[in-house]
Amino acid sequence: MTSIPNPSNHQPSTRYLRELVESVDLAQDEVADGIGVDRRTFRRYLAGDSRVPYPVQFTVECLVANVVEQAREMSARQLASTPRRELQAVERKLAREVEQAPNASRLRQRVKATLAKVQRAAARRP
Repeated sequence: MTSIPNPSNHQPSTRYLRELVESVDLAQDEVADGIGVDRRTFRRYLAGDSRVPYPVQFTVECLVANVVEQAREMSARQLASTPRRELQAVERKLAREVEQAPNASRLRQRVKATLAKVQRAAARRP
C-alpha cells in the first residue's frame, strides 16, 4: 500500500473493506471515527448496502497501515526487553502455529514474519 492515492487501486468490494477492518484490533465504530465517516454510513459500506467510495477505501488503508506500523514499533520495543528464554518459548509456539495452519497462507505469512523477528531478537541475547 502506498501513501499516494491512486483511484485505479479502487476495490469497491465490501469484502476487501471488511478484511481491512478485521486486520487491525479496532471496532468498526473506531475505524469510522478514525477516518471521519458517520458510523451508520460506515456500517452500510461494510454490509454492502452502499458502494464504498475510493476516498473511504484509501483512508481506511492509511489508518490500517498506521495502526500496523505502531504495533510493529511497540513489538520491537517489547522484544528488546524480553529475556531469551521467553523469546525461545514464543518461537516454539509460533513454529507450532505455522505447522497447524498449512492452508491459511495469510496467517502463515504473518506468523513466519513474527517468528523471524523473535528469532532475530533471541539471537541478540547473551
